[in-house]
Amino acid sequence: MNVLIALQGESWEQLGLRAYQQSTESLVMGLRNANRDIARAMNGFVFLGGERIVIPTITQSKKITIEVAPWER
Repeated sequence: MNVLIALQGESWEQLGLRAYQQSTESLVMGLRNANRDIARAMNGFVFLGGERIVIPTITQSKKITIEVAPWER
């Protein structure tokens, strides 16, 4: 697991973008679950700055390719 230092005024979504280069609801919930003490202590969803945020490792799901049937080409 990695650790990032939250920036003043940064939101969970912005932190997700910085950590994973994307921000989805499931990623934000994963960040919040990995940092429950910080999430509970916050007033709102914006960091004061300087908080050490644990960045959990995410597993990539397998990509499913759906091909077009030969008669539909």
